[in-house]
Amino acid sequence: MPDAHIESFEWPCSHEWGPQDIEAECRLEASSRLQIPALDLALDYEVQRAPDGQLWVRVWTCRQTQLNAQTVQMHSLGLQLRVVTAYSHL
Repeated sequence: MPDAHIESFEWPCSHEWGPQDIEAECRLEASSRLQIPALDLALDYEVQRAPDGQLWVRVWTCRQTQLNAQTVQMHSLGLQLRVVTAYSHL
């Protein structure tokens, strides 16, 4: 997927957050940044620990409609979409 379709950001996590909390906070933050409803987002994230012990989350997100369009395009070619990667990650 073209980089222009994917938003990416990083921010600190609270040590008290569990996996479900992290995903919910990522979705809320992405929704706020993109100004679209959280349910309209496709989202991936990765939690990392800084050398000082602080947890950080790196988030990649796009509109679910963009992901759906990619899925339909791949299906029309007889392919099954399993992974979406930004051009910059290739």
